[in-house]
Amino acid sequence: MSNQNKEKNWFKDFTLDFLKEFVVGNIIAIIIFFVITAIVAYVLNVIVGVTAVLAIFIIICVILFFLFT
Repeated sequence: MSNQNKEKNWFKDFTLDFLKEFVVGNIIAIIIFFVITAIVAYVLNVIVGVTAVLAIFIIICVILFFLFT
């Protein structure tokens, strides 16, 4: 019975361990990434306007996609 519970929870355990290791190991890189993203969004918002928010969202999604794969 406990073996079935382990099989069901392996993904949850793997995800939690991965997130802990990733966040703790790369906390400085994550902070720098968000600071640079905020600066770029501010500059683009001044130059381009409202579409900069959508552009930054797409850029973040693409970067995170390549980061986690």
